Amino acid sequence: MSAPLIQRLKWVLALGLVTLAAGIAWMAVKPPRVEDRVYRIGFESQPPLHFLGKDGRATGLAVELVAEAARRSGIRLQWQLEPEGSEAALQAKKVDLWPMMTIRPERRKVVYISAPYREFDVCLLVRHDSAYARPEDLRSSTISYTGSPLDLRVLRPVFAHARLLMIESPKESLEAVCQQRVDAAYFSEYFAVATLLAGISCEGQMLRVIQLPDLRGEVGVGAIFEARPAADAIRKAIGAMAVDGTFAEIAARWGSFAGRNLEIAETLFRARDRERWLIAGISGAVLLLLLALRQAARIRRAQLAIAETNRELEIALVRAREATELKSQFLANMSHEIRTPMNAILGLTAVAMETSDRGEQREYLNDVLHSGESLLSLLNDILDLSKIEAGKLTFDLVDFDPADVARGVCSMLAAPAITKRLELVCRVSDPLPHGVRGDPVRLRQTLVNLVGNAIKFTEKGRVELRVAVEAESAHSVTLRFAVTDTGIGISAESQRRIFESFTQADGSVARKYGGTGLGLAICKQLIEKMGGELRVESALGQGSTFWFILPFERPHGTGGRAAEDRGDAKILDS
Repeated sequence: MSAPLIQRLKWVLALGLVTLAAGIAWMAVKPPRVEDRVYRIGFESQPPLHFLGKDGRATGLAVELVAEAARRSGIRLQWQLEPEGSEAALQAKKVDLWPMMTIRPERRKVVYISAPYREFDVCLLVRHDSAYARPEDLRSSTISYTGSPLDLRVLRPVFAHARLLMIESPKESLEAVCQQRVDAAYFSEYFAVATLLAGISCEGQMLRVIQLPDLRGEVGVGAIFEARPAADAIRKAIGAMAVDGTFAEIAARWGSFAGRNLEIAETLFRARDRERWLIAGISGAVLLLLLALRQAARIRRAQLAIAETNRELEIALVRAREATELKSQFLANMSHEIRTPMNAILGLTAVAMETSDRGEQREYLNDVLHSGESLLSLLNDILDLSKIEAGKLTFDLVDFDPADVARGVCSMLAAPAITKRLELVCRVSDPLPHGVRGDPVRLRQTLVNLVGNAIKFTEKGRVELRVAVEAESAHSVTLRFAVTDTGIGISAESQRRIFESFTQADGSVARKYGGTGLGLAICKQLIEKMGGELRVESALGQGSTFWFILPFERPHGTGGRAAEDRGDAKILDS
C-alpha cells in the first residue's frame, strides 16, 4: 500500500473519530425532550384540589387541570399519593412534579416552582357569636392549622404570640372551633366558602369568616430542578386553557370561584414578557423607539382592562359573600323552624300514646295537628319559592267574592289574635263588587302571609285588613288591599331588603319571632305575577302598613258595582 493512500486513510479515520466525538458531546449536552419520559407527579389528600377518588385514582380540580395541560403538551404523567406533602416529596425526589404549589421565596431555594397560574386567599373561621372581628383580635388566641409546615411558616410571623395547634383533619379542626377548644381555624378561602355553602354550623350556631389579605398568595407547578422544562410546559398549556375557556369549565365543575384570576394573570404575564423583549431589543433607533411607544400604549390598555376586571371581580366577590351569609342565616333559621314542630309532634305523640284519658289525648293531638300545620306551611313556602324561581307557578282565573276572601283570612287567623288579645278588624269599603275574576287561592295566600306577619310582630293594639275600590271600568275593577298593625315597625334601612329571599329585618327578629324570611319574598312575587306591586310604610316602634293594588276582570255577564253595604267585621276587641 502506497504512502499517500495510507496518509489519506489516516485523515479519513481522524475525521470519523472527530465526528463521532462531536456527536457524543452533542447528545450529552442536548436537553432531553419532555415527551421522552414518564414524569412522577405527587399529590396528597387535600379535597377538592387533589385527593384519592373512590376508584383509587387521583382526582380533584388541580389533578384535572394539570392532566389536561400535560395531555396537550404530550407529557406522560404517573400520579403518586405522597402524604408527607409537596416540599418533602420533591426534596427527597420521590416525585418529579407537584400540580399546585404555593410560591414562597424560601421554597424556591430547594425546589423549582413555575410562574403562577392561580391566586388564592386564606382566612380564619370563628364562631358567629365570638368577639373576634379582625385578625388583630386573634394575636394571643389559639389557632388550628392542617399540619402543613408552610402553614406554620406563614402564620408564625403574623400571629407571633398565638398558640398554633396542628389538627390534620379539616373536619376535626371545625369541630374544635365549635367546641371552643380553639378560637379559630386557618383555611383557604375556597374551603371556607364551600363550608358556608354546605350549611355546616355548630349545632345551629353559624360560622363567620375573617379574611387575611396580608397572606394572599399564588400557586404554580412544583418540580425538581431537572424537571423544570416539564413544569414550564404544563404552565404554558394551562395559560392557553385560560384563554380558550377550558380552565373556566374545569373550575366550574369543581365549584371554584377563581376561574378568571388566571386569565387576568395571563394577560399581565404576556405584557411583562413583551416588555422584557422590547427593552432587550432597544438599540436607540427611531423605528425601535416608535415600536416601544406603541408597545407601551398596548400595555397601558391591558393594565386598564385588568384593573377594570379586578373591580368587577371585587364587586362579584362581595355579592357572593353577602349571598353566602344570607344562605347561612336561612339554613340556620330553617333548621330551627323545622326542628321545633317536629320535636313537638314526636313528643306530644309519645305522651298521647302513654295516656288513656280521651280528653287529654284530644288536647295533645290538637297540639300535634297545629305543629303539623306549622311544618306544612314552612314546606309550602319553600316549595312555592322554588316554583316561582323556576317559572312553574300557575294561576287560576275564576269568579270569586273578594270580601269573602278577606273575611275568611281574618276568621282563619282569629285564634292567634285572640291568644295575644289583639283587635283584629276586617274593613270592607262600600260599595265593593260581589264578584271579580282572578285567582282567589293566591290572593288568600298573600293576605294570610301579611296578616299572619302583622299578628306575629304585634304585641298589643290592633291589626286591620282593609279592602277598597281603587278604580273601575265597565270590564275591570282595581282593588286596594292594606294590612296595618301597631307592632314593632321596620327601619328605613331594613325596608330596602325585607322583600329579598331568606332575609329578615335583622338577626334578633329571627331569634325572637322565628320564621325563614321567605314569606314577604313569596308575597312580592305572587303580587307582581298578578299585576300588582307590594309596598310598605313603616317606622321603628310605630307599626307598619303593607299594601298593594291588584287589577281584576269583572265576572262575565255583569257590570257596575254591588250596592249592598257589607260593613266591617271585628274579630276581637281587646
